[in-house]
Amino acid sequence: MESKDYRDRCSSLLKEFNQMITDGPKDTISYEKGDEIIREFRHLVYAFDPNLPLNTELNEQSLQLFTPYMGVDAHERSVSRIRRFMEFFIHYIDTYKVSKSNSIQMEST
Repeated sequence: MESKDYRDRCSSLLKEFNQMITDGPKDTISYEKGDEIIREFRHLVYAFDPNLPLNTELNEQSLQLFTPYMGVDAHERSVSRIRRFMEFFIHYIDTYKVSKSNSIQMEST
């Protein structure tokens, strides 16, 4: 896959995640889709570059999705954290031109 493919897939995952949050939970089982999105995001980042420092930040605790039933504050913080990680990965790809050989070039502004 090319960098654009990774970016497009992450954007798609972010849209799915946002839609799931917007729709709201019908019950705690509704958030299983969120767990699937998070799992796929983790694998996407790892497949992009196993040595990317972001991988060390994507541990179980940092991407745990709390349901509103676990407390509104905890839920909002977890949603915000997950979005930030996804948005950062998109930013990383947009900011650095990463070729298939993983040679990084800064995008000129």
